[in-house]
Amino acid sequence: MCRDVRLSTIELGVEITTALYFIGYSLSLFTLIMAVCIFIYYKELRCLRNNIHTNLMFTYILADLTWILTTVMQVSMQTDIPTCVILFSLLHYFHLTNFFWMFVEGLYLYLLVVKTFTGDNIKLKLCLVIGWGVPVLVIAMWGIAKSLDQKVMSHVMNQANQEVALWRHCPWMIPHPYDWFYQASAIIVIAVNMVFLFMIMRVSASSYR
Repeated sequence: MCRDVRLSTIELGVEITTALYFIGYSLSLFTLIMAVCIFIYYKELRCLRNNIHTNLMFTYILADLTWILTTVMQVSMQTDIPTCVILFSLLHYFHLTNFFWMFVEGLYLYLLVVKTFTGDNIKLKLCLVIGWGVPVLVIAMWGIAKSLDQKVMSHVMNQANQEVALWRHCPWMIPHPYDWFYQASAIIVIAVNMVFLFMIMRVSASSYR
């Protein structure tokens, strides 16, 4: 019953995939940091549009870094549950900020192209509230619901086989029905951005007629 559950028990394909992800996230982290440094260093680049770009890149930097830390924790199996919960919640939060800052990008472009005379009405404070604030509410509801529903957690734990060995130190990594709190939010943001894209393309096409 006391068998080793380290990487030796994980399929080779999982090890290779994890290594590829690790390399990709590391390269992404390096290039994003370089890009943010350029935007911050050159004062002439500072405007609302570039501030939105910079915040979007910040979300990817934080998501990449959190993913790397979570993966190291998962592989080492040397963490406690509170640390796991914090890292995993931050990972979901930063992933969700990716989508909401992409929504801000779409909203800004929509106001700039479609609603020409209202493009100046959007302020950086509003962008910060949407990009960083709304995901806090979503992840807070997800975390509270998931922590309170212990029956669902135990049911999922009983159904998981290989996952239990891998996530023994972090049960929050096991898929949960309440994961739709942040998944649905991301899907809604993508759908709204698709509407923005369609309307922008329609205006752009009509301007060439």
